[in-house]
Amino acid sequence: MGQIKITARQKKILIRLCSEYKYVTISSIAKKLSISSRTVLRGLKDIDLWIESYGCSLEKKAGIGIRLKGSVEARKDILKDLEKGKEVKSYSPKERQIMILGELLQNNEPVKLFVFTKMLNVTEGTVSHDLDKVEEWLKDYSLNLVRKPGLGVYMEGQESEIRKAIANLIYENINEAQLLDLIRENLSTEVNTRERLLNLIEKDTIRKLETLIFEHEEALDYRLTDNAYIGLLVHLALAIQRIKKNEKISMDKTYLKELKGYGEFEIAANLAEKISKVFNIEIPEQETGYITMHLRGSKGFESKGENTVLEALAKEMLQVAEVETGSFLEYDVQSLTGLINHLEPAINRLKMNMDIRNPLLQEIKEHYSELFMLAAKCIVPIENYLGMKLPDSEIAYIAMHLGAALERTPSGRKKVFKAAVSCTTGMGTSALLAARIEKEYDNIQVVEIISSLHVKESRLIDKGVDFIISTVPIEAVLLPVVVVNPLLFDKDKDKLQALIKQLKNNPETNVKAQNNTIDLKEKLSRLNIYAEGILQVLNNFFLYDYLSFSTMEEVIEEISSKLSTDKENSLQIQKDLIAREEKGSTVLSGFGAALLHCKTSGVKKLHFGAVRINEELYSLNTENDYEQIKLAIIMIAPEHCHKPHIEIMSLLSSKLMEEPDFLVSLQEGLEKEVYKKLNNYLEEFYNMNIN
Repeated sequence: MGQIKITARQKKILIRLCSEYKYVTISSIAKKLSISSRTVLRGLKDIDLWIESYGCSLEKKAGIGIRLKGSVEARKDILKDLEKGKEVKSYSPKERQIMILGELLQNNEPVKLFVFTKMLNVTEGTVSHDLDKVEEWLKDYSLNLVRKPGLGVYMEGQESEIRKAIANLIYENINEAQLLDLIRENLSTEVNTRERLLNLIEKDTIRKLETLIFEHEEALDYRLTDNAYIGLLVHLALAIQRIKKNEKISMDKTYLKELKGYGEFEIAANLAEKISKVFNIEIPEQETGYITMHLRGSKGFESKGENTVLEALAKEMLQVAEVETGSFLEYDVQSLTGLINHLEPAINRLKMNMDIRNPLLQEIKEHYSELFMLAAKCIVPIENYLGMKLPDSEIAYIAMHLGAALERTPSGRKKVFKAAVSCTTGMGTSALLAARIEKEYDNIQVVEIISSLHVKESRLIDKGVDFIISTVPIEAVLLPVVVVNPLLFDKDKDKLQALIKQLKNNPETNVKAQNNTIDLKEKLSRLNIYAEGILQVLNNFFLYDYLSFSTMEEVIEEISSKLSTDKENSLQIQKDLIAREEKGSTVLSGFGAALLHCKTSGVKKLHFGAVRINEELYSLNTENDYEQIKLAIIMIAPEHCHKPHIEIMSLLSSKLMEEPDFLVSLQEGLEKEVYKKLNNYLEEFYNMNIN
């Protein structure tokens, strides 16, 4: 590589040129990278010098464009070195300000200006201007930015406001789908600013906390919404780091006493005690109070009197919508119930002065401004009841529910395909998306709304679900998944139409269920099928170690030969696995693993196992980026197998996501250890189906 360094922006330009063999225009490069043509032209000189050592050059033709002149091997070498090499990173003003905030919020001591100039590759004057913007942002949290010559820059303010600022800095720049990926450890941190923000919440801490929260959630008589679940995770992760730095939070004594009167306080205290032991820190009572608030943030009202008031308020809101739109909504039971179910926890959060986040706020304001203005009129009864103004984020949630109510069409239309809708917020996104889907498509019936954190595929199959419509990617499921924007734009409709067409052309791929009541004889027959499938998985389990493979196709070829000694069957397995790969990546992003699965006539029984790969193997993930694979998980079922057998394989795929220890065992554990876990999961599954 040449002595000259290229910036991240120049790197992107060069990647584009290496990927094209024909001439490309400066304006097309600029448009693709969202920069000016002038910026592209300025970067070409350094790029031309940088590629000289590879025997390459830039060939320019007036009126036609520019292209990289060099061999295929040289292009590959450039791309490889770009992947491994370092570059001088250039940041936008917003990126710089985010990074400065991240440093200041997690540092107790003053930070010298030269730290920022070195980190951001800018002058002190630029840093000083960025600090002015940072100071404005901090004022929303009553935090003061102190600048002392010779000493540095630091913040002053209450601990509760510092934590709120850190949390909101994360939420403003990392959406909930990305936070969900962090929880699953799927996140690919390409952007340096995002990576720095994620450093504010340690992955190991998140992983341990998730286990603890899941254990204690069982004690609640209601489920945490995904929104509240993520909020609690982030709050606890930040609290642990702040406590380790001897930063303690305060709470009004009267309010703390009130929180102690709720059942959630005891659960919060037990959770705090476990956290103390796991992280070897002391959790003060005030922290327990804040945990209680998060737990109650998903809860509805506790008295019948409050629920009666809420029902009256919801009806009053729908009456306002009727007057404004001319639609008859008050006695739409589905709209009324959905609105009440949303308002109960929302009002609890507002009463506790907790933030309400809505990741779709800007999109709703931009694309559904009339609906947002309607919601702003409808929330007046709630504002009068609470004696406070509702934030825009809550108004946007009300807009979602009103949109769902207005778009809901009379029942009785023919539904051809059954779908499950999955979302991350759990507070209204699903209602709007489901209503829009059922209005747009007379052949789609939404039969289930599910959490993307807890996908129970066997339940969906039992309900006859044909596919899942999700706002975030869901991996390791057998049912088809189409990822759409919650507001269902035109490009999302195209995706749905393509899937429907595919299912129509291949009706045998639909997993249909019969929900009829079954008699004893049929139940026993079904249990026998479950037992047969479980025995097949246990008897055919395998775990192989290999030094290396060059491609995923080599892995498939090797496994196919292991699964059947019959050459014809082996080739059929290989063909079906490759056909599944061609439909889309099976890489489990962030786990260093791929899930190779298919139904094939090459086997007569279920097969489950894994292949460990010692040396590097790279495969394209769902984002079309190369990702290192160290483990290939294999799930094979006969082409025409029983539905309960598909449920068994679905269970195992879900365990890969739900039980981190299972994946770790497959990657590192002894074969006996993996077999024991497999045995326990299947035994639990069988016992559940007996009852």
